[in-house]
Amino acid sequence: MKFQKRHIITCLLALQLPLPLSALHPEREPEVALARGADAQWVEPGVLSLSFSCPRSIDLGGETMIRIVPSVRREGRRTSYFPAVVYLSPAGRRYFERRQQYRPEATLSGAHVLVPEEETPGTAYAYRDTLAVGSLGSGVLVLDYYYTDCCSDHLLLSDTVDVPLPPRTPCPPPVTLQTAERSVPGPHRERVLLPLRFRVDRWEVEEEYMDNPECLARLDSVLSPLLADGRRYRLDGLHVTGYASPEGPREHNQTLSERRAESFSAWLCRRYRLSPESVARSGGGEDWEGLQRMLDTDSLFSWRDEVLLLVRRYALSDVRKRKLQELDGGRAWRELLDRMYPYLRSMEVEIRYTVLPPEKEEGR
Repeated sequence: MKFQKRHIITCLLALQLPLPLSALHPEREPEVALARGADAQWVEPGVLSLSFSCPRSIDLGGETMIRIVPSVRREGRRTSYFPAVVYLSPAGRRYFERRQQYRPEATLSGAHVLVPEEETPGTAYAYRDTLAVGSLGSGVLVLDYYYTDCCSDHLLLSDTVDVPLPPRTPCPPPVTLQTAERSVPGPHRERVLLPLRFRVDRWEVEEEYMDNPECLARLDSVLSPLLADGRRYRLDGLHVTGYASPEGPREHNQTLSERRAESFSAWLCRRYRLSPESVARSGGGEDWEGLQRMLDTDSLFSWRDEVLLLVRRYALSDVRKRKLQELDGGRAWRELLDRMYPYLRSMEVEIRYTVLPPEKEEGR
């Protein structure tokens, strides 16, 4: 059997680190793959960007790979992963692509796969990717280096990347309930204004994005008791309304809000085992009312009065946007994009149910 080369990957993040593992293979000087200039930045509330440069290729032999795996780790929550950097030889790529048929967890999909090419020796690869992490809290951003052969992964080294403080954002609006007394028999409605967050121009429900874990837990505290006590409650149906933030064309935002409603209604059906027929959905378009509610409660926003005046004066969406973009040379609009608009990509859920009359005990 051919001798399989093993290489130690050492991470350099601003300062070059020593090679603490070099003594493992004294017969060969370990090859060093450098992740230089690692930089983490917040690109929008709850979304972290990571960039660094590394060699475009390293000398690998046979059916082996080297992986640089960036991840965010927080106590009590599952680890979130950036797409990995994967170094493969041409033979190794063929091997691991075949192995995916038998080990789906070994997929290379989404990774930055680097295979040596004759025309690119010694050149650098610029890594840049983003990850929805929500609130980082006391979590850390880690770079793990793995050596993988046919049978197992070997963790070679781990290091951390400094993450700046997140941008200042307004406190998310509370979940607002229109509730009825649940002890009174008969039909009832409860409306939940759910600040469920979506990424820009996306409609997929991401449970770990921004403050979505807390929002979904609040919804669960309202919905689960109705579903758990079938002798006391009968769920008659739900109506989901999706919303979009006001940047971009109005027609596009209307379609986007409808897709978000469809995505969330499908999530509700999976999570609570509801029939699709019991969950109606619609798109509310651009959430101008939500923007006004946020401005009414945010006295720290520098252009609060001016924005409220423009929104209330002009009814047409396109005119509103143009006036807001012109306000103070565009500075107010940029502040809205950073601080307010991420919270307008949200959801409203109306819950219809019936409180059943108490059952009479036998013999009375």
